[in-house]
Amino acid sequence: MMEKKQYIVALDLGGSSVKIALGSVNDDLLTVEDIVCKELAANGMNRGAINNRQVVSNAIRNAVDELEHRNGIRISDVHTGVSDKDIKCATHDYHVYISHSDGEIAREDVNKLHDGMYNVTAENNARILERIPQIYRVYKPEGVSEVSDPVGCFGKKLGATFTFVLGNDNMIVRYENTLAGLSPKLSARTLTAGPMFAVQATAIEDEIEMGVVVLDIGRDTTDLCICKDGIVRYVRTIPIGSGDINTDIRGFGIPESKVESIKRNHGQALADEIKEDATIKAGPSRKQSISISRKALATIIEYRLKDIVRYVKEEIRDSGYMDKLQCGVLLTGGGANLVNIDKMFERELGMEVRVAQPNLHVVTPEGKEELLEKPEFATVIGMLHNAKAKALYNSVEVIRSMQPVVTPAVQEEEVVRPVESKPTVEVKPKPVTPSHPVEKSPVVEKPVVEKPIEQPKVEQPKEEVKEQATDEPSAATTHNSESPKNPIVDSIRGKVNELRGGGSSESAEESHDEEQKQEESDEDKNSWRGRLRHWRDKIRDAVFPETVEDDDISSFH
Repeated sequence: MMEKKQYIVALDLGGSSVKIALGSVNDDLLTVEDIVCKELAANGMNRGAINNRQVVSNAIRNAVDELEHRNGIRISDVHTGVSDKDIKCATHDYHVYISHSDGEIAREDVNKLHDGMYNVTAENNARILERIPQIYRVYKPEGVSEVSDPVGCFGKKLGATFTFVLGNDNMIVRYENTLAGLSPKLSARTLTAGPMFAVQATAIEDEIEMGVVVLDIGRDTTDLCICKDGIVRYVRTIPIGSGDINTDIRGFGIPESKVESIKRNHGQALADEIKEDATIKAGPSRKQSISISRKALATIIEYRLKDIVRYVKEEIRDSGYMDKLQCGVLLTGGGANLVNIDKMFERELGMEVRVAQPNLHVVTPEGKEELLEKPEFATVIGMLHNAKAKALYNSVEVIRSMQPVVTPAVQEEEVVRPVESKPTVEVKPKPVTPSHPVEKSPVVEKPVVEKPIEQPKVEQPKEEVKEQATDEPSAATTHNSESPKNPIVDSIRGKVNELRGGGSSESAEESHDEEQKQEESDEDKNSWRGRLRHWRDKIRDAVFPETVEDDDISSFH
């Protein structure tokens, strides 16, 4: 069955992390399928500009790979934006003459006006990222009228004021080269100004119409976008962010590795809201105890946020919309997670402020609702909205063979369990008949059957030698009775008995003592054959020195 969904992929390269989002459009409904966020080293970005291409490339590649792996897709292009400190606005006026003889303005006239704007180039190493028409003017003999949509109106000339959103061309080229340098290559489907996107994910139509400021507080920068009458009026990137708060906290001796967690877990934007002060321990070890009070921490945060507010005030004043923003300020971005930050901005700006979540006109799959609850995802979700509004879909290849990888834990269990169960099922029927012999041969038959067969030949002589050495002739008699018809053995046995029976002969006693000593030394050597050969030689030399040969006595074995 063919996939009906249209896919959108958006990449947000911020100062502290890389965020890449996968969206799908089905029946005009935008679904945020997944968002992958990868932390970015501090030296990767500087005030929104790429400072270390290798660091940024690795983070982007890791984020893209994880998104593809988790969702069983392959992507080749993304929608993205830049938010470096050089993002700013400029206005430009332009006009065209009406082509129809009766003066009626057609869509072709509006398009010609826009085309003329695209022929305008920026100076001073800047690049125009967006050309936003602010108002259209229709020139008539009786005067000039301003309209939002001039199609169908009558006049001699059509003019407009455009707001150009400008960025640093060198930084933009560096951004494009970073994407193109990935392996495999990742191209920018669209590349525009980052501050414009969070509006579409957080501000409702009425707020955009009545006037609102959207502030996206990142680590290195704060993006500002002013909307009025349903149009983006002013865009600016302020070169200060929540990372500057971290720098201030580190100045009090707090280890860098603990600054962010202390700020998020214990910090807030208003020091006078702390009723009961407490001490926060933040030393690198128990021996090196470093602490800071909650009130002191809040004071540090509040003073740095006041710097951000001061910049915001200046930008709103420069835009000319200070008294035209009836819906106040929306706060987004990771910096908006600070406790009481909305109250602090309200005090300083004198207008309504709220923290906005990127949950407008969008849904998520079941279990991923938290993606729409995080202000730091406002920009990347806004990119999805922007692409959907313009029907700019990405080249996303759905790899059906990769689908099992989406849930590796479940798939591995389904594969492994049958493999383990098959041997248990197959082994039981096959060894039914041989199962008893197989178990008995290693456990019972080898120790019980084989050893008794070998031990009468090997160990009984060993016992005989010991018994003979301890003056117990009955054991030797028992052993030699196995060969009763050997005359040499019989004669030897008789002579041995005579020698043992004498007991008074010094030579017999000395021989007996020497035999005992030799036996003890031989026993230490653990050689029963050596002891047996020694005993045989003693008997031969003492009893039959001339008549008994080695070959004859060998039968004694």
